[in-house]
Amino acid sequence: MCEKMAAMDASVPEPQASSAFSSSSLPSNHTGMGAPDAGLAIEPTVGGAYSHAWTILKADFWSLLLIGFLAWLLGGVVANVLGRLGAAGGGLSALYQILVGTPISFGAAYAWLRAVRGGQPRVDDLFAPFQRNWVSAVLAGLLFELVIIVGFLLLIIPGIFLAVRLSFVPFLVVDEGLGPVQALTESFARTGGYGWTIFGAALLGFVVVIVGLILLLIGSIPATMLVYLAFASLFAAITARKRATI
Repeated sequence: MCEKMAAMDASVPEPQASSAFSSSSLPSNHTGMGAPDAGLAIEPTVGGAYSHAWTILKADFWSLLLIGFLAWLLGGVVANVLGRLGAAGGGLSALYQILVGTPISFGAAYAWLRAVRGGQPRVDDLFAPFQRNWVSAVLAGLLFELVIIVGFLLLIIPGIFLAVRLSFVPFLVVDEGLGPVQALTESFARTGGYGWTIFGAALLGFVVVIVGLILLLIGSIPATMLVYLAFASLFAAITARKRATI
């Protein structure tokens, strides 16, 4: 499996970085997000990301718990309730998930990113996509799902490869204001050279959540929060380093 993923990584040309990333000036969306170059203090490794995530989780636990709970409530719970409303419920649930649930999840990613950059995560971060680029969040979510589905239909390895390389899409849409196609191509470019690190972080995240479930059901909540923060930490670390080389 490792050899196949490595060969696939080498065979796919890296798209050019988007203008939003290559610009020397920071996007206006960084306002209040803490220092974007704070990512330089985070080691872009699996251990470095989880270590930083653990520090942030302890420092901002209750704020992050509230944000995570509201994201779950406004996303999954409401969609589930709509799905139980008779024959039309399934369609309503899917539509709600596309138009509301996905932007809410992008907003949660924005809150995690604010926290790992040293800012104070806020509940209104959940609604940042609706205020800034709701259409891009919706279309990016749909495009991401389509690409991953096609990847898994081709065989499992391409799906895993694409999921890893496109994992920065939510951050790029909300934090840097990229459009759907630009966010996907930029995520592919920005994760270049870090594919195995991100894949390792995902594998460790799976183990962390399973351990949380085994210890007690409630243990899965901080475990899931830790994984989200680890991915935000990787985005912050990799972005700061690639920006510093421009």
